[in-house]
Amino acid sequence: MAGESAGHHAAPPPSRGHTPLAQALAPALVRECGGDGRLSNLTWFRSDQQRGGGTTASAVLRGDDGREAPVIVKLPVGYQEWKWTTRLAALQEQDERPVTPRVLKCGLELGGHDLAWLVIERLPGKTIGNSMDEGTVRGVLEACARLQQLCPQVEDASARQPRRTDWEMMMRRSRDALHRGTVLSPHDAQVWNNELKAVHRVLPALLARWEARSKVDWCHGDLHGGNAVRDEHGRVVLIDLALVHAGHWIEDSLYFERVYWGNPGAMCGVNPLKELALHRRELGLNCEGDYGRLAAVRRVLTASCAPALIEREGNKAYLDAALEIIRKNLAMASH
Repeated sequence: MAGESAGHHAAPPPSRGHTPLAQALAPALVRECGGDGRLSNLTWFRSDQQRGGGTTASAVLRGDDGREAPVIVKLPVGYQEWKWTTRLAALQEQDERPVTPRVLKCGLELGGHDLAWLVIERLPGKTIGNSMDEGTVRGVLEACARLQQLCPQVEDASARQPRRTDWEMMMRRSRDALHRGTVLSPHDAQVWNNELKAVHRVLPALLARWEARSKVDWCHGDLHGGNAVRDEHGRVVLIDLALVHAGHWIEDSLYFERVYWGNPGAMCGVNPLKELALHRRELGLNCEGDYGRLAAVRRVLTASCAPALIEREGNKAYLDAALEIIRKNLAMASH
């Protein structure tokens, strides 16, 4: 409740965007944060970055020194997001320019429930979204390289299996979506079918090359402007760490690139793959091997899945861009 204290262990009244769970657990949350007005101005809302049934609140947290800090409360959060957010914050505790949010309070239990929660710094401004200039694009990729450098200090990637995608199944779904004809004209659908046939002829080779990639890196897993915030000093901070996973470092740059296929101007002329490789080299991270060819393989595989997802997350411009991606990358990927 904006403007009033949440002290005396009293739950604030319902706010726009709250859930019954969040409201019920508010008194326990206040106690965990020290009680006595330490956590105040709780205002619940639904965040675009919050996954599943979680809820987010803005609030003010008063520290032991009496200073107040604007914060974001997230509950419940999945264990993976809790783990990566808290452990990466701990690694950067003395860093003046952390690339993930500072964690001020956290826990894995609340009000007698096994439930992970976070109280993190509230950064000024909104997420970057699509409002990117060249410096911002480079800043996102620089922050990504730094995150990739930090993650191995939390967990050994070689001990984890990377996420797997059933590419053959996704291509079948693409053909089914084209057959339904809900997005493309019959002519455009046939053009797409011809390209998918060309991909299918070399699919075993593409899958073999992708599966043979190095899998000892860590990736953010959901890199785009909606998961990046600039602070008052201009640094880029990456948020929403629920999809951090083991894999190959190029995956983040290709995901970032793919999000904006339908809006290529958003990249401001920056090549995400080359930019991420540049920042990794500056940090002394491995960039060996023919990662350009490997990137072509992944682009073809991902673009071939575009029709399967179009009814949920795309449009005609995105499909046209994906088709061009296949045409530009298939020869390099398959030879």
